[in-house]
Amino acid sequence: MTKRIIIPVFACITVCLYGCGHKNAAGGNEIPEIQVAEAITDSLTLYKSYPGTLSATNVVEVVGRVNGTLLSSNFSAGDLVHKGDVLFTIESETYRNAVAEAEAQLATAKSSNEYATRQTYRCRDIFQPAVGAARILHRAVRGEKPRHRMRPAHDPS
Repeated sequence: MTKRIIIPVFACITVCLYGCGHKNAAGGNEIPEIQVAEAITDSLTLYKSYPGTLSATNVVEVVGRVNGTLLSSNFSAGDLVHKGDVLFTIESETYRNAVAEAEAQLATAKSSNEYATRQTYRCRDIFQPAVGAARILHRAVRGEKPRHRMRPAHDPS
């Protein structure tokens, strides 16, 4: 058992001694040349980059309430916009025509209403004396006394 330990120990000592006794092939103990740089003081900007994502605090989805041809977009993605800013411009001719048509229909309706009101007053003035006379006649046929005295239409009092 001691032979098993002695042989590896002897091999290690031999290798170590052989390495220590080996000389440089250049022929001597030369001092290696070392380069030296002078140290200076200067400011240095450190840049660090980290992975990450950004999101806005206020995000608004812009959805059109009307159909139309888009004429201009007055902002770019990521721009800061304020309440009331015009973001898009659409073709307004279609809607101007619709407003003009609605205003014409309103004028027609007002005119028809005015005509109907005048006709109502005219008819009431025409038929009111006849209705009153028919009531008096009806009461007389039934044998009732007249409730009030009838005045002629041309009497100013």
